Amino acid sequence: MDSKIISEGMKPEILELLHQGKFEAVFPKIEKKKKRIFDFMKASKEETHFTYEILPSFLNKTVEPIEYSKVAKLNFKSDFVIELIELHRILLVLQDYSKAPEIEKLVSFTLLECIRDGAIYIEENSNNYPQNSINGKIWIDGAGLRIRADELSEYFKSKEDDQNTLETVFLRAKLTNTIMSHYPNLVGPDMIAVALQFEKMGNLDKAKQFLTPVVQDFTSLVQDVEEGIDENEVMDEDFPITESLIQALEGLKRLGENINEDTLNKSKEVLEKLKKATNKVYKK
Repeated sequence: MDSKIISEGMKPEILELLHQGKFEAVFPKIEKKKKRIFDFMKASKEETHFTYEILPSFLNKTVEPIEYSKVAKLNFKSDFVIELIELHRILLVLQDYSKAPEIEKLVSFTLLECIRDGAIYIEENSNNYPQNSINGKIWIDGAGLRIRADELSEYFKSKEDDQNTLETVFLRAKLTNTIMSHYPNLVGPDMIAVALQFEKMGNLDKAKQFLTPVVQDFTSLVQDVEEGIDENEVMDEDFPITESLIQALEGLKRLGENINEDTLNKSKEVLEKLKKATNKVYKK
């Protein structure tokens, strides 16, 4: 485990104790101090963090992930993404410690529920972006939350937890479509990831539902990519756009659907053109 996971955390001392499995030593570090009469006159130096407010319930194994808000409130109007980054640090520390699987599961499932609730909040406050303007904080939080979903999906993949891998790649795609729908280089790969996970789990109809829109929307985009190559205008995002269309067509074909073979072959030709054009650019 990278030492920065602990050293760059909000409370490195507590993270280190968790990493060593010294859970009892954690409680005194996070217990709320009783207020005294004149405490209101003192400037508060110790900020209350959702992550460390909920931590005792993980260690005591008393939290129900889906009802985490009964233990601690995650304020989506504040800088809540930082709290989820810290919660992910705790998850990685416990994973590396490896001797507290029940607690590790509670943290991972609670983090998933936090991301799910955050995605709902972002969607409800996105103001139908990009058709309309969006509050800057909502967009930034949505982008940060998408990264958290991506990180957690990798964690669940490492645990061979198919259902929760699906949950997290779906949430990533949902966030992408909510605030980044005008970035096809992100939308395509995220939609494909959901489709592939559904396919892996045997839900072929759902897989098709995520592949079909990619074919519908990306066929013309790849035509634009080809025109850009002919005009010596190659961009990094051209690769994921083209690869997404190829994967979507191949996926539908693999699942027994009739596809336009000419479109598939043409997309593969465009991808080869991109590779050659990129090599030329790098050689200059």
